[in-house]
Formats: sequence, C-alpha cells, structure tokens
Amino acid sequence: MFGAYVIPSASMEGTLNIGDRVIASKIKPKVSGVQRGDIVIFHDPAHWLNTGPHDDFLIKRVIGVGGDRVS
Repeated sequence: MFGAYVIPSASMEGTLNIGDRVIASKIKPKVSGVQRGDIVIFHDPAHWLNTGPHDDFLIKRVIGVGGDRVS
C-alpha cells in the first residue's frame, strides 16, 4: 500500500522542498523498525501546521530512537 503526499512547509529543506510530492510505502514500524536518518510520515492529530484541509500528516527525519539523548 502506498500514499501520496505534498510537502507543506520548509522543515525538511535540504532534502524536501515546499510543494515537492512524494510517494511512500505504508510499512508498519513494527515490521521494518525505525532508524536514525529514516524519513517517516505520521498522522498529525493536533494539526501543528494548520495549512489547510489536507494537513493530516507530517513528514520528518528521525534524529533519535529509544534510549538516545537528543540535545
């Protein structure tokens, strides 16, 4: 299963730019695991970006995993 997404903000610049379109496979983290450097797409129930009716997902790079200390 796949999903199509549009990048709504500059938070991923350098990798993804505003307006870029991506297609991502919907693999459960329990199956593949999440590692530092991975780009993940996740549901945004709080609508942090509040950019419109299609802002239900965020696309971010993983900078830490369980047990890491990020400063």
